[in-house]
Amino acid sequence: MGRRLRGEASLHVSRREVMTYAAEVVFAAVAYTLLFILNEQFNPFFWERLGVSWLFLPAGLRLLLVLLCGWPAAVGIMIGGWITGSWMLADFPWLVPVFGVVNGLAPLLAAWLAFRHLGIRVSLANLTPLTLVGLSVVFAAINVLLQQALYLLSGLTPVSDLPNAMFSMFFGDVTGALVVLLLTSLVFHAHRLFRQKEV
Repeated sequence: MGRRLRGEASLHVSRREVMTYAAEVVFAAVAYTLLFILNEQFNPFFWERLGVSWLFLPAGLRLLLVLLCGWPAAVGIMIGGWITGSWMLADFPWLVPVFGVVNGLAPLLAAWLAFRHLGIRVSLANLTPLTLVGLSVVFAAINVLLQQALYLLSGLTPVSDLPNAMFSMFFGDVTGALVVLLLTSLVFHAHRLFRQKEV
């Protein structure tokens, strides 16, 4: 995971590695798209505006996938962003390509920043509350800046409404990331306890 985020991949890639990367790309694209669709079913309860929700679980999944798989997950999320953007932004088709890139780039930048410059060390089996909050805040801040810059330049977010739109998206991304990372941490912890009992 860390090696992929640091860009230390070897120039000599075996066929097995290529297949692994391809599988991770497909898995990330499918998982992100499916959770996006599921989240849309609950949107009436959390919806704020186009592209903004008070609880956005796909944001947390994006971060989790990149933490697990590195850049292949970012590529898969980008593809998933193109798929979901094709109907979410149906009235703004010129935004879809950039929307996909932003979706994949934000969690990759957040993970890289957390590992390289903030000193955050992540073990999904032992995430501390401080690490959970740190990762979620860093990711949400980067995602909000990129997404709202895109919406602002395209006219989807008026300048007068930018502070409210940024806060709403930031809150939704933080809560979504916290929920997904917390549940994943609990699953890893329970699995570790189960294996210890078996021994």
